Amino acid sequence: MKGKTLIAVVLLLALANGAAAQISLGVKAGFNATNIATTGNGGKQFPNIDDKVTKPGFNVGLFADFLLNNNVSIETGANAEMKGFAINNEYRMGNYVEKNRIKYNLLYVTVPIDIRLNFGRFYFLAGPYFGVAAAGKYKKNTDANGDNIKVKDDLRFGDEEMALFNEGDHFRRADAGVGLAIGCEIIRNFGLRLGYDAGLLNIQPSGNSDNTIKNQSFNLSATCRF
Repeated sequence: MKGKTLIAVVLLLALANGAAAQISLGVKAGFNATNIATTGNGGKQFPNIDDKVTKPGFNVGLFADFLLNNNVSIETGANAEMKGFAINNEYRMGNYVEKNRIKYNLLYVTVPIDIRLNFGRFYFLAGPYFGVAAAGKYKKNTDANGDNIKVKDDLRFGDEEMALFNEGDHFRRADAGVGLAIGCEIIRNFGLRLGYDAGLLNIQPSGNSDNTIKNQSFNLSATCRF
């Protein structure tokens, strides 16, 4: 009886050890270059939306790699990512000059589910991601004839379209899309990856297929595998 128990324990330990060998964990952190894509009247609730430009952000997260064979694995995890966009515009009338820099910072928690193809030290990732906006900030910096005015406020998330007197919501909270990335293990357990995420979900409150706002993000991250 004791012998059978010992054998069972050994087998369980072996199975556990074998299963653990098929999973690797890691962390990543880096920078984002983010913007939005609009169609129709998407984003027209924001003044001068046609002057939107890319803004910097960050990404940090944990990932787990489930090895299927030597060349293919499933990678998932959880990330905190700063997305959004900026608007730069200038207004002139006679000697009066007003320059505005407006930032919309949206902090998302995202969960990607990627197929990973390994080619030696290099690898390729592709798959969907799902996200939810945890918080957001609006910042406006105005230079008007030498005077500097700064305004900041929280962004509102929901499905109520913005109306007069700044009522309603700025964005929908949910986001989803597809991501692509290429990476390289530079030295053992340390590497770099370059990726692009294209939002497929319309984050315009009360938007439809003709009036959309969708997230776009390029990202460069350093990775460390345990």
